[in-house]
Amino acid sequence: MVSLIFIPETPQFLVEKNKLDEARSSLSKLRGKGVDIEPELQEIIAAKEEADKIGSIGAVALFTNKIYLAPLLLGLFGMFNLQSCGVTFVQFYLQPICVKSGSTMDQGKQTL
Repeated sequence: MVSLIFIPETPQFLVEKNKLDEARSSLSKLRGKGVDIEPELQEIIAAKEEADKIGSIGAVALFTNKIYLAPLLLGLFGMFNLQSCGVTFVQFYLQPICVKSGSTMDQGKQTL
């Protein structure tokens, strides 16, 4: 926790707060000396401006507007099915299962 004091704010956060000089300094610290950071900083600024054009929605609109509700439910349904079908369990225990079954496959490739 103490080490978090020494981690600079992210350039994206600083650009979001309109602190461009601090964002430039932070990006310079993250990329190191001698690296041209201006193209990356301009890209971050352009991404922020694009996001500002699009805007955001609130939690109420996420659950009440059909255009957002369908993808949300589809994603939640997919995640629920992934967890309930047991694939995560099998993937986690696949290496010991293969070893105990006498598999000669390389252990590093068993979970691929």
